[in-house]
Amino acid sequence: NEVVDFTSFNGGYISSAFGEYSVVDETKTEVIIPKTNSKIELLDNEGVFAIWKDDMIALGNKHKEITDFDYKSVKAIGGGLFVVSKTITKNKRIRNTGYSYWGNPYTYYTSHRISEEKCGIIDKNLKTLIPCKYKSISGFDSNDRLEVKENNGTNKIFSLTALNQKSTC
Repeated sequence: NEVVDFTSFNGGYISSAFGEYSVVDETKTEVIIPKTNSKIELLDNEGVFAIWKDDMIALGNKHKEITDFDYKSVKAIGGGLFVVSKTITKNKRIRNTGYSYWGNPYTYYTSHRISEEKCGIIDKNLKTLIPCKYKSISGFDSNDRLEVKENNGTNKIFSLTALNQKSTC
């Protein structure tokens, strides 16, 4: 026999037993997420949780809102904000030069699929504040700064206070 494990948050709890997880509100009258084999982990005490399905992650909250299983990782950074990453695949055209039988140059193009991991920020209401288009997000500290690295290597600074204000709108 296995004892049911309860992880409580403000407004409900996550229960797990025998490899099955579910999320229930605190009055035990409403099931937020029914029993599933996907692992569910609490991200913050306000009722935001991560749901794993194979190697993909979806975010959910106590208001029964759930994102798609698009994300590869998620990390809580405080203030109801979460850094998420997803794999973005795109085609890249490469220009090549070839030579004909007589030695004349000609140009042809090939296409390669490139997969890159991009980071963004989501709030506790599952609203995208910064889309997944940055190479990395770091530097969240007591100085109220958030540093993102763009694809070309340059850094951009965001204010956590401004993101929180955008989140409440």
